[in-house]
Amino acid sequence: MDETLKGTIKHKLSVMNKYSPIRRITQQCILTCCGPDSSQPWRAAHRLQLSIRGQYYRLITKNKADVYKLTYDLNCPPSGFFVMPFTSPCHHHHVCPWCFARRLMKIYDAIMTPDVKIRNLQKLIVWQREVPATGKLPFFRANAGPRTWLNATVTAQIAVPYFNINTRSFRLKHVGSSSC
Repeated sequence: MDETLKGTIKHKLSVMNKYSPIRRITQQCILTCCGPDSSQPWRAAHRLQLSIRGQYYRLITKNKADVYKLTYDLNCPPSGFFVMPFTSPCHHHHVCPWCFARRLMKIYDAIMTPDVKIRNLQKLIVWQREVPATGKLPFFRANAGPRTWLNATVTAQIAVPYFNINTRSFRLKHVGSSSC
């Protein structure tokens, strides 16, 4: 894929402090899905960004009328890194893993805002599972999943597709959390 296409910005990534919540969320929920051959987090982020851009380029060729809007979307900066040059996030948390991590940060902040005495009364449950990439998505229904089972106040989940080199097949990493 050619990153020199008009409108595409090559981001330079530098790693944040390892205790930064956004970095930990990005690495544990998004980048762990990129496979074991990504020894450095910035390499995994760069590879995922190229994959996302490939899908946006395909969408741009099919939807010529939305070319300007989609060009801004494909330059969404990876979360969990210091990014130069600065570009605006696309805010499409339902399809963009970087914006999903930013949305999880809002949930994390909401969970961590109450006083420690109140916060310690709640349990935080996190799950991660890997499933084959079939026609059915692995999301839990609103009335039949962790939110219902635990009477949870907050639930967030995402499925990130990736190619497993060992099995030579496409897989989905399903990640989520609930607070109850």
